[in-house]
Amino acid sequence: MTGGNVNEDFWMPLMFSTIAGLSTCLGAAVVFCHPKTQDGTKRLVSSDTMAFSLALAGSVMVTVSVISIGPECLHDPDTPSGYMPILSVQFVHRLISFALGCMLYFGLSWFAFPEPEELLGGPGGVFDSQQHQDDDASVMTETTRASIKTRKVSNTRRGTHAQRRHNNNTSDMASVSDNISAADVSCDTAALLENGIASRSPIARSSTPPSASSSVGGDVSSTSKKDDDEVLLHSLTRWSSGSDLDTKEQRRAWRVAMLLFVSLLFHNFPEGLAVAASTLESQKLGITVTIGIMIHNIPEGIAISIPCLMARPDAPWLSFFLASFSGLAEPFGAWVALFFLRDIAKEEDAYKNPALCMENVLAFVAGIMITVAMYELFPEGKRHCHAKSNGMFWYVTGTIMGIVVMILTEMGT
Repeated sequence: MTGGNVNEDFWMPLMFSTIAGLSTCLGAAVVFCHPKTQDGTKRLVSSDTMAFSLALAGSVMVTVSVISIGPECLHDPDTPSGYMPILSVQFVHRLISFALGCMLYFGLSWFAFPEPEELLGGPGGVFDSQQHQDDDASVMTETTRASIKTRKVSNTRRGTHAQRRHNNNTSDMASVSDNISAADVSCDTAALLENGIASRSPIARSSTPPSASSSVGGDVSSTSKKDDDEVLLHSLTRWSSGSDLDTKEQRRAWRVAMLLFVSLLFHNFPEGLAVAASTLESQKLGITVTIGIMIHNIPEGIAISIPCLMARPDAPWLSFFLASFSGLAEPFGAWVALFFLRDIAKEEDAYKNPALCMENVLAFVAGIMITVAMYELFPEGKRHCHAKSNGMFWYVTGTIMGIVVMILTEMGT
């Protein structure tokens, strides 16, 4: 094989996977089409838009898992039916991988991105603690007022006696000052001058430990840096969990955006593998697979960017970059395929351990996506279907459109 062919085999799959991943930007760019508020600082996201985008994302995830990932995971060319037996070891591996994907979602949902009610409401939550703090503050206020009143009465009673003692002390101090001699003043002045000269002499300065001031400054500097690091870490934690947001609706939208981001990040990685593997097999097949993945990456970009924009309406570029970044997992997956799987794919007996095969990875991804869709996207999208709006219409439209797009993509590839 010539050097040119080697370079083509490397850069062509990487280029196709990058193009497929960047198509997520097309869907993410929808955030710039939303109207602005009157002051122009925020973007408006309606409940109908949320219902449509979440239903679209849910249907895309479920459909691609059922009609694309599922048959690929269960395919077995050695059986007459073309699918592996239910009681086979390979099927158990797929089932375990699927269950691990479901468990990853629940772990993220409970620990990394908890429900806003669990984070901010209920006994022991921030709102509950704030309520207790308000009650304690009111009690302290009443106690402080009573104490101030008592002090005022006491001070009033003591005022006359204090004034009398002040007058007597003033007359006594005047008589004492008259008795101070000039000799005492001269002695005090001489002592002060002597101390000042001694403090400025080189010997006096050398007797002072030089490490005293420097050690104090170093301790202050290290403490200040440690405090700044703790503040930065605390701010990042609040930002990533959505605790810095003002309303409950914003926190719910941010939670959905983060769960979608993580799940689609895992989903796009094997897509990059698929693009690279198909391109290594045939350039024509690679182009076909790239176009199909590009088409269904567009609704994925919409699915991440819209909830993120609703959570942070003053940061449309954040929504755009977050959705676009999820597509970068595809060229990374292609890179892994090129460096680790290209030589393996040429050998039929390369997979000595069946638990590490690509089908188990796909089953793991399907477990994440189906669980996120059924437990988060569809319920959250339906919650935005208000009786006074067309939310239900857009919810059904998004569901149907996601199914149709995925079926057409699968037929095209």
